[in-house]
Amino acid sequence: MQNLDKEKLIKSEYDYFHIGSKNKNIFGGEISVVPKFEYLASGCVLHNIKLNNNDTNLLTWLNDIESEFKKIKAPLCRFYLHPETKIDTKVFNEKGYEEVIEVGLIRNIENSLNDLKTIQGHLKLINDNNGWNIKKNLYKISGKGPDGHNMENGAFSDFEKIKCDASYMQSFLYWKDEEPIGAVSLAIKDGFARLKNLLVHPKYRGKGIGEEIVISLMHEAKKYKATTFGVYAVKNMNAHKLYRNCGMKDILEQTEWSKGLTC
Repeated sequence: MQNLDKEKLIKSEYDYFHIGSKNKNIFGGEISVVPKFEYLASGCVLHNIKLNNNDTNLLTWLNDIESEFKKIKAPLCRFYLHPETKIDTKVFNEKGYEEVIEVGLIRNIENSLNDLKTIQGHLKLINDNNGWNIKKNLYKISGKGPDGHNMENGAFSDFEKIKCDASYMQSFLYWKDEEPIGAVSLAIKDGFARLKNLLVHPKYRGKGIGEEIVISLMHEAKKYKATTFGVYAVKNMNAHKLYRNCGMKDILEQTEWSKGLTC
């Protein structure tokens, strides 16, 4: 069962980049580009890369992908190896790439969630322009996205709307005392629920609101008959600890590699 959950978590990551994007199989993986959003970190990504040391000159490979990203006019060369790809990545560091380890976590939600804290607020589905404008304003206030990348004055909210319009996920605002204080998205496929892009208003951080949003989303996922709940988080950072506090367990690791480019 755990191997199946791993596969579903990996597939959910692939779907996030792929759905709503222009995609091309290249360099042992797939490059996914959201037109007009190439300047966002998530708007141009090479992912699901399957390589081995025997048939790939990694220095040549890096030079080729950098050329492709420059041609697209993406300011950041960002890629993910498939979690099962095992190669010597020393050349990535030598070429100036930053390495961020992300942990995939899951929790079975088929049974009771009574071990988790009581929720004080509620989720509301974003289904009109007013909701999207509220979310965009939350991102503007935050400055940085859920993964630490620049929000480009709230443009990431417009990017997420594309993913929602393409039916990959649904987006929610988290309301408490009639005030929107957080946001989160949910993707569900084959009984597997994936949390995307948790965000808490800066004024309310450090007060347990993040946990409330995650738990609320677990309950929302159960309404859609999801049995497993998954997410990725940067290893040992606050979000990683938050998800563990919600009863989620580490199941795999993947590495984000990125480097700023001069186009």
